[in-house]
Amino acid sequence: MKNKEEIRKELKLAMKAGDTFKRNMLRLLISEIDGIDRELYPNGIPNNEEGEKKFNEIISFLIKGADNQEEADFFKTYLPQPLSEEEVLKILEDILEEQPDIQRGPLFGAIKKADKLADADTIKKVLNEYYK
Repeated sequence: MKNKEEIRKELKLAMKAGDTFKRNMLRLLISEIDGIDRELYPNGIPNNEEGEKKFNEIISFLIKGADNQEEADFFKTYLPQPLSEEEVLKILEDILEEQPDIQRGPLFGAIKKADKLADADTIKKVLNEYYK
């Protein structure tokens, strides 16, 4: 999750570069963050799991309200990226090392619990490849 100061730095760079699209999108994002800040977090969105969840809600709100695909794609870059197949495979191997008799269903849940960014489709694909 990027904090508001990092986003403000990006805004300054976009302004210096004359990138009006990025400038406008970042101003909108900062405006949404400021609105949430004042309502729920007078000291700013905390840099923890709760704050990350709130930040992602803001981004999702902006994606849904985007006027076009370009705006939606811009805001999507601020969402956390799901784990790669290699990262999921590493988690799977670590779990199997600790619990060699774990069944496939509970293994799926253990992978998801180990890292919330593990996408269900990626986990399924990795499990299918692993158990070929």
